Amino acid sequence: SLKPESADMSQLGMATSKSVSMSVTPSVFNSVAFAVSISDSGRSKYSIDAGRKTLSATEAMMEDTLLRTRENVKQAYIDLLLSDAVRGQQDESVKAFRRHLEQAQGFYDAGSRARFDVTKALVDLGNAELALVEAESEIDTAKATLLNTLGVTDMDTDFDVAMPSWDISADSGFSDLALQNRADYRAAELRTLSGQSTLKAEARYASPTVTLRGGWNETGSQINNLDAGWNTALSLSVPIVDGGVARARVDVAGAQIQSLLSAQETLRQNIILETRKAELAVKNARAGMRITELTVLQAEENYELAEGRYETGVGSPLELTDALLSLTDARLASYRARYNFNNALINLERATGTEITVAR
Repeated sequence: SLKPESADMSQLGMATSKSVSMSVTPSVFNSVAFAVSISDSGRSKYSIDAGRKTLSATEAMMEDTLLRTRENVKQAYIDLLLSDAVRGQQDESVKAFRRHLEQAQGFYDAGSRARFDVTKALVDLGNAELALVEAESEIDTAKATLLNTLGVTDMDTDFDVAMPSWDISADSGFSDLALQNRADYRAAELRTLSGQSTLKAEARYASPTVTLRGGWNETGSQINNLDAGWNTALSLSVPIVDGGVARARVDVAGAQIQSLLSAQETLRQNIILETRKAELAVKNARAGMRITELTVLQAEENYELAEGRYETGVGSPLELTDALLSLTDARLASYRARYNFNNALINLERATGTEITVAR
Protein backbone atom coordinates (compact mmCIF):
# COMPACT_ATOMS: atom_id res chain seq x y z
CA SER A 1 0.00 0.00 0.00
CA LEU A 2 1.07 3.58 -0.80
CA LYS A 3 1.01 6.45 1.72
CA PRO A 4 1.06 10.11 0.66
CA GLU A 5 3.98 12.14 1.84
CA SER A 6 3.69 15.67 3.25
CA ALA A 7 3.86 18.34 0.48
CA ASP A 8 6.10 21.42 0.56
CA MET A 9 3.91 24.43 -0.28
CA SER A 10 6.80 26.46 -1.71
CA GLN A 11 7.66 23.63 -4.07
CA LEU A 12 4.10 23.48 -5.33
CA GLY A 13 4.52 27.09 -6.59
CA MET A 14 1.97 28.62 -4.27
CA ALA A 15 2.52 32.40 -3.65
CA THR A 16 2.68 33.64 -0.17
CA SER A 17 1.11 36.99 0.74
CA LYS A 18 3.24 39.97 1.76
CA SER A 19 2.19 43.32 3.25
CA VAL A 20 3.39 46.51 1.41
CA SER A 21 3.21 49.98 2.97
CA MET A 22 3.19 53.17 0.76
CA SER A 23 3.41 56.82 1.77
CA VAL A 24 2.02 59.68 -0.47
CA THR A 25 3.44 63.16 -0.12
CA PRO A 26 0.91 65.88 -1.08
CA SER A 27 2.07 68.50 -3.62
CA VAL A 28 0.78 71.92 -4.71
CA PHE A 29 1.23 73.33 -8.22
CA ASN A 30 0.04 76.74 -9.49
CA SER A 31 0.96 78.20 -12.86
CA VAL A 32 0.14 81.02 -15.28
CA ALA A 33 1.25 80.79 -18.93
CA PHE A 34 1.19 83.31 -21.75
CA ALA A 35 2.13 83.54 -25.40
CA VAL A 36 2.57 86.80 -27.30
CA SER A 37 2.94 86.92 -31.06
CA ILE A 38 5.72 89.37 -31.77
CA SER A 39 5.62 89.08 -35.53
CA ASP A 40 3.47 87.11 -37.99
CA SER A 41 4.55 89.09 -41.06
CA GLY A 42 1.38 91.26 -40.88
CA ARG A 43 -1.11 88.38 -41.27
CA SER A 44 -3.14 89.37 -38.20
CA LYS A 45 -3.15 93.05 -39.15
CA TYR A 46 -4.57 92.40 -42.60
CA SER A 47 -7.08 89.88 -41.28
CA ILE A 48 -8.37 92.43 -38.77
CA ASP A 49 -8.53 95.08 -41.48
CA ALA A 50 -10.55 92.74 -43.70
CA GLY A 51 -12.98 92.05 -40.86
CA ARG A 52 -13.46 95.76 -40.16
CA LYS A 53 -14.19 96.53 -43.81
CA THR A 54 -16.68 93.67 -43.96
CA LEU A 55 -18.41 95.11 -40.89
CA SER A 56 -18.50 98.55 -42.51
CA ALA A 57 -20.04 97.02 -45.63
CA THR A 58 -22.75 95.43 -43.50
CA GLU A 59 -23.46 98.76 -41.81
CA ALA A 60 -23.71 100.42 -45.23
CA MET A 61 -26.33 97.88 -46.27
CA MET A 62 -28.25 98.69 -43.09
CA GLU A 63 -28.31 102.33 -44.22
CA ASP A 64 -29.57 101.19 -47.62
CA THR A 65 -32.36 99.21 -45.95
CA LEU A 66 -33.39 102.28 -43.95
CA LEU A 67 -33.48 104.41 -47.10
CA ARG A 68 -35.60 101.78 -48.88
CA THR A 69 -38.03 101.79 -45.97
CA ARG A 70 -38.40 105.56 -46.15
CA GLU A 71 -38.96 105.30 -49.90
CA ASN A 72 -41.74 102.78 -49.30
CA VAL A 73 -43.38 105.21 -46.90
CA LYS A 74 -43.17 108.01 -49.47
CA GLN A 75 -44.60 105.74 -52.15
CA ALA A 76 -47.53 104.82 -49.92
CA TYR A 77 -48.01 108.50 -49.09
CA ILE A 78 -48.27 109.68 -52.69
CA ASP A 79 -50.61 106.75 -53.41
CA LEU A 80 -52.83 108.14 -50.67
CA LEU A 81 -52.50 111.65 -52.10
CA LEU A 82 -53.68 110.44 -55.50
CA SER A 83 -56.60 108.56 -53.97
CA ASP A 84 -57.55 111.64 -51.98
CA ALA A 85 -57.41 113.85 -55.10
CA VAL A 86 -59.53 111.39 -57.08
CA ARG A 87 -62.07 111.20 -54.28
CA GLY A 88 -62.25 115.00 -54.18
CA GLN A 89 -62.84 115.22 -57.93
CA GLN A 90 -65.51 112.52 -57.87
CA ASP A 91 -67.24 114.40 -55.07
CA GLU A 92 -67.21 117.55 -57.22
CA SER A 93 -68.68 115.56 -60.10
CA VAL A 94 -71.51 114.29 -57.90
CA LYS A 95 -72.33 117.84 -56.85
CA ALA A 96 -72.27 119.03 -60.47
CA PHE A 97 -74.53 116.23 -61.70
CA ARG A 98 -76.88 116.89 -58.79
CA ARG A 99 -77.16 120.51 -59.95
CA HIS A 100 -77.82 119.28 -63.48
CA LEU A 101 -80.60 117.06 -62.20
CA GLU A 102 -82.20 120.00 -60.40
CA GLN A 103 -81.94 122.10 -63.56
CA ALA A 104 -83.38 119.36 -65.76
CA GLN A 105 -86.21 118.78 -63.31
CA GLY A 106 -86.95 122.51 -63.27
CA PHE A 107 -86.97 122.74 -67.05
CA TYR A 108 -89.20 119.67 -67.27
CA ASP A 109 -91.63 121.06 -64.71
CA ALA A 110 -91.71 124.31 -66.68
CA GLY A 111 -92.42 122.37 -69.84
CA SER A 112 -89.32 123.58 -71.68
CA ARG A 113 -87.46 120.25 -71.61
CA ALA A 114 -88.40 116.65 -72.25
CA ARG A 115 -88.49 113.88 -69.67
CA PHE A 116 -85.37 112.43 -71.32
CA ASP A 117 -83.27 115.25 -69.82
CA VAL A 118 -84.34 114.28 -66.30
CA THR A 119 -83.72 110.59 -66.94
CA LYS A 120 -80.26 111.25 -68.33
CA ALA A 121 -79.43 113.51 -65.38
CA LEU A 122 -80.48 110.72 -63.00
CA VAL A 123 -78.28 108.18 -64.81
CA ASP A 124 -75.32 110.56 -64.82
CA LEU A 125 -75.76 111.24 -61.11
CA GLY A 126 -75.95 107.52 -60.35
CA ASN A 127 -72.73 106.84 -62.26
CA ALA A 128 -71.00 109.72 -60.48
CA GLU A 129 -72.12 108.45 -57.07
CA LEU A 130 -70.85 104.97 -57.91
CA ALA A 131 -67.47 106.43 -58.90
CA LEU A 132 -67.39 108.34 -55.61
CA VAL A 133 -68.03 105.14 -53.61
CA GLU A 134 -65.17 103.42 -55.43
CA ALA A 135 -62.88 106.39 -54.80
CA GLU A 136 -63.71 106.35 -51.08
CA SER A 137 -62.92 102.64 -50.95
CA GLU A 138 -59.58 103.25 -52.66
CA ILE A 139 -58.64 106.00 -50.23
CA ASP A 140 -59.43 103.72 -47.27
CA THR A 141 -57.17 101.06 -48.79
CA ALA A 142 -54.40 103.58 -49.45
CA LYS A 143 -54.63 104.91 -45.89
CA ALA A 144 -54.43 101.39 -44.43
CA THR A 145 -51.40 100.67 -46.63
CA LEU A 146 -49.63 103.80 -45.43
CA LEU A 147 -50.30 103.03 -41.77
CA ASN A 148 -49.05 99.49 -42.29
CA THR A 149 -45.87 100.80 -43.94
CA LEU A 150 -45.36 103.12 -40.97
CA GLY A 151 -45.81 100.21 -38.58
CA VAL A 152 -49.00 101.65 -37.05
CA THR A 153 -51.35 98.90 -35.92
CA ASP A 154 -54.32 101.15 -35.14
CA MET A 155 -56.02 101.47 -38.52
CA ASP A 156 -58.44 104.08 -37.12
CA THR A 157 -55.63 106.62 -36.72
CA ASP A 158 -56.69 109.87 -38.35
CA PHE A 159 -54.35 112.28 -40.11
CA ASP A 160 -54.32 114.91 -42.84
CA VAL A 161 -52.44 114.74 -46.12
CA ALA A 162 -51.17 117.51 -48.37
CA MET A 163 -49.47 117.48 -51.75
CA PRO A 164 -45.76 118.34 -51.27
CA SER A 165 -43.71 120.52 -53.57
CA TRP A 166 -40.20 119.39 -54.38
CA ASP A 167 -37.13 121.59 -54.63
CA ILE A 168 -35.38 119.81 -57.46
CA SER A 169 -33.75 120.64 -60.75
CA ALA A 170 -33.13 117.49 -62.80
CA ASP A 171 -30.29 118.71 -64.99
CA SER A 172 -27.04 116.83 -64.52
CA GLY A 173 -24.55 115.52 -62.00
CA PHE A 174 -26.84 112.89 -60.55
CA SER A 175 -24.62 110.00 -61.63
CA ASP A 176 -21.70 111.35 -59.60
CA LEU A 177 -24.05 112.01 -56.71
CA ALA A 178 -25.29 108.43 -56.87
CA LEU A 179 -21.79 106.94 -56.84
CA GLN A 180 -20.97 109.09 -53.81
CA ASN A 181 -24.12 108.33 -51.83
CA ARG A 182 -25.41 104.91 -52.82
CA ALA A 183 -24.97 102.69 -49.77
CA ASP A 184 -24.95 99.50 -51.85
CA TYR A 185 -22.10 100.85 -54.02
CA ARG A 186 -20.18 101.90 -50.91
CA ALA A 187 -20.72 98.40 -49.52
CA ALA A 188 -19.40 96.91 -52.77
CA GLU A 189 -16.28 99.07 -52.51
CA LEU A 190 -15.75 98.01 -48.91
CA ARG A 191 -16.17 94.33 -49.78
CA THR A 192 -13.53 94.72 -52.49
CA LEU A 193 -11.14 96.38 -50.05
CA SER A 194 -11.86 93.63 -47.54
CA GLY A 195 -10.99 91.03 -50.18
CA GLN A 196 -7.71 92.80 -50.92
CA SER A 197 -6.80 92.75 -47.22
CA THR A 198 -7.73 89.07 -47.08
CA LEU A 199 -5.42 88.40 -50.03
CA LYS A 200 -2.56 90.14 -48.23
CA ALA A 201 -3.24 88.06 -45.12
CA GLU A 202 -3.35 84.81 -47.10
CA ALA A 203 -0.11 85.73 -48.88
CA ARG A 204 1.54 85.68 -45.45
CA TYR A 205 0.05 82.34 -44.43
CA ALA A 206 3.40 80.53 -44.81
CA SER A 207 5.55 83.38 -43.52
CA PRO A 208 7.77 83.00 -40.44
CA THR A 209 6.32 83.87 -37.05
CA VAL A 210 8.08 84.95 -33.88
CA THR A 211 6.38 84.18 -30.58
CA LEU A 212 7.35 85.00 -27.02
CA ARG A 213 6.17 82.37 -24.56
CA GLY A 214 6.50 82.40 -20.82
CA GLY A 215 4.90 81.61 -17.55
CA TRP A 216 5.00 81.73 -13.82
CA ASN A 217 4.60 78.73 -11.54
CA GLU A 218 4.99 77.73 -7.90
CA THR A 219 5.32 74.23 -6.50
CA GLY A 220 5.80 72.60 -3.13
CA SER A 221 4.45 70.15 -0.65
CA GLN A 222 2.89 72.75 1.61
CA ILE A 223 0.70 75.59 0.49
CA ASN A 224 2.42 78.04 2.79
CA ASN A 225 5.89 77.05 1.63
CA LEU A 226 5.99 77.11 -2.18
CA ASP A 227 8.87 77.70 -4.56
CA ALA A 228 8.00 80.26 -7.30
CA GLY A 229 9.76 80.95 -10.56
CA TRP A 230 9.48 82.51 -14.04
CA ASN A 231 10.30 81.00 -17.41
CA THR A 232 10.40 82.63 -20.86
CA ALA A 233 11.24 81.44 -24.35
CA LEU A 234 11.44 83.11 -27.73
CA SER A 235 10.45 80.82 -30.62
CA LEU A 236 10.77 81.20 -34.38
CA SER A 237 8.47 79.15 -36.61
CA VAL A 238 9.37 78.81 -40.28
CA PRO A 239 7.01 76.67 -42.44
CA ILE A 240 8.99 74.54 -44.86
CA VAL A 241 6.49 72.29 -46.62
CA ASP A 242 2.70 72.71 -46.52
CA GLY A 243 1.67 70.69 -49.56
CA GLY A 244 0.64 73.78 -51.56
CA VAL A 245 -1.95 74.98 -49.04
CA ALA A 246 -0.56 78.52 -48.93
CA ARG A 247 -0.52 78.83 -52.72
CA ALA A 248 -4.09 77.54 -52.94
CA ARG A 249 -5.32 80.01 -50.32
CA VAL A 250 -3.76 82.90 -52.23
CA ASP A 251 -5.33 81.72 -55.49
CA VAL A 252 -8.78 81.50 -53.89
CA ALA A 253 -8.45 84.98 -52.38
CA GLY A 254 -7.30 86.39 -55.72
CA ALA A 255 -10.26 84.85 -57.53
CA GLN A 256 -12.62 86.31 -54.95
CA ILE A 257 -11.17 89.78 -55.54
CA GLN A 258 -11.75 89.45 -59.28
CA SER A 259 -15.33 88.48 -58.60
CA LEU A 260 -15.82 91.43 -56.23
CA LEU A 261 -14.29 93.86 -58.73
CA SER A 262 -16.56 92.54 -61.47
CA ALA A 263 -19.64 92.89 -59.26
CA GLN A 264 -18.61 96.42 -58.28
CA GLU A 265 -18.15 97.49 -61.90
CA THR A 266 -21.48 95.95 -62.91
CA LEU A 267 -23.19 97.79 -60.08
CA ARG A 268 -21.50 101.06 -61.10
CA GLN A 269 -22.78 100.77 -64.66
CA ASN A 270 -26.27 99.86 -63.48
CA ILE A 271 -26.33 102.85 -61.13
CA ILE A 272 -25.35 105.24 -63.94
CA LEU A 273 -28.05 103.76 -66.21
CA GLU A 274 -30.67 103.81 -63.45
CA THR A 275 -29.85 107.41 -62.56
CA ARG A 276 -30.03 108.53 -66.18
CA LYS A 277 -33.42 106.87 -66.62
CA ALA A 278 -34.66 108.51 -63.42
CA GLU A 279 -33.50 111.93 -64.63
CA LEU A 280 -35.35 111.52 -67.92
CA ALA A 281 -38.46 110.28 -66.12
CA VAL A 282 -38.50 113.42 -63.94
CA LYS A 283 -38.18 115.67 -66.98
CA ASN A 284 -40.92 113.83 -68.83
CA ALA A 285 -43.22 113.89 -65.81
CA ARG A 286 -42.64 117.62 -65.36
CA ALA A 287 -43.53 118.20 -69.01
CA GLY A 288 -46.60 116.01 -68.59
CA MET A 289 -47.81 118.16 -65.69
CA ARG A 290 -47.59 121.30 -67.82
CA ILE A 291 -49.58 119.67 -70.64
CA THR A 292 -52.32 118.37 -68.35
CA GLU A 293 -52.66 121.77 -66.71
CA LEU A 294 -53.37 123.28 -70.13
CA THR A 295 -55.85 120.50 -70.84
CA VAL A 296 -57.68 121.27 -67.61
CA LEU A 297 -57.94 124.96 -68.53
CA GLN A 298 -59.40 124.06 -71.92
CA ALA A 299 -61.86 121.58 -70.37
CA GLU A 300 -63.00 124.16 -67.83
CA GLU A 301 -63.70 126.67 -70.60
CA ASN A 302 -65.66 124.11 -72.60
CA TYR A 303 -67.68 123.14 -69.54
CA GLU A 304 -68.53 126.76 -68.78
CA LEU A 305 -69.71 127.25 -72.38
CA ALA A 306 -71.77 124.05 -72.34
CA GLU A 307 -73.35 124.92 -69.00
CA GLY A 308 -74.21 128.42 -70.21
CA ARG A 309 -75.77 127.04 -73.41
CA TYR A 310 -77.80 124.54 -71.41
CA GLU A 311 -79.09 127.15 -68.95
CA THR A 312 -80.22 129.38 -71.81
CA GLY A 313 -82.00 126.47 -73.46
CA VAL A 314 -79.66 126.25 -76.44
CA GLY A 315 -77.42 123.37 -75.43
CA SER A 316 -78.38 119.74 -75.02
CA PRO A 317 -77.98 117.59 -71.88
CA LEU A 318 -75.65 115.28 -73.81
CA GLU A 319 -73.35 118.20 -74.59
CA LEU A 320 -73.34 119.25 -70.95
CA THR A 321 -72.62 115.71 -69.75
CA ASP A 322 -69.78 115.27 -72.21
CA ALA A 323 -68.26 118.58 -71.16
CA LEU A 324 -68.41 117.65 -67.47
CA LEU A 325 -66.97 114.20 -68.06
CA SER A 326 -64.17 115.72 -70.13
CA LEU A 327 -63.43 118.15 -67.32
CA THR A 328 -63.40 115.31 -64.78
CA ASP A 329 -61.07 113.25 -66.93
CA ALA A 330 -58.76 116.22 -67.49
CA ARG A 331 -58.51 116.91 -63.76
CA LEU A 332 -57.91 113.24 -62.98
CA ALA A 333 -55.19 113.17 -65.64
CA SER A 334 -53.66 116.23 -63.99
CA TYR A 335 -53.65 114.48 -60.62
CA ARG A 336 -52.06 111.41 -62.14
CA ALA A 337 -49.44 113.54 -63.88
CA ARG A 338 -48.55 115.09 -60.53
CA TYR A 339 -48.46 111.61 -59.03
CA ASN A 340 -46.15 110.44 -61.81
CA PHE A 341 -43.87 113.39 -61.12
CA ASN A 342 -43.69 112.60 -57.42
CA ASN A 343 -43.15 108.94 -58.20
CA ALA A 344 -40.34 109.86 -60.61
CA LEU A 345 -38.71 111.91 -57.87
CA ILE A 346 -38.87 108.95 -55.50
CA ASN A 347 -37.22 106.81 -58.16
CA LEU A 348 -34.55 109.48 -58.57
CA GLU A 349 -33.95 109.41 -54.82
CA ARG A 350 -33.61 105.64 -55.00
CA ALA A 351 -31.18 105.92 -57.90
CA THR A 352 -29.00 108.56 -56.23
CA GLY A 353 -29.16 107.07 -52.76
CA THR A 354 -30.12 110.39 -51.20
CA GLU A 355 -33.29 112.25 -50.26
CA ILE A 356 -34.48 115.29 -52.17
CA THR A 357 -35.28 118.33 -50.07
CA VAL A 358 -38.96 119.19 -49.87
CA ALA A 359 -39.73 122.90 -50.23
CA ARG A 360 -42.04 123.93 -47.43
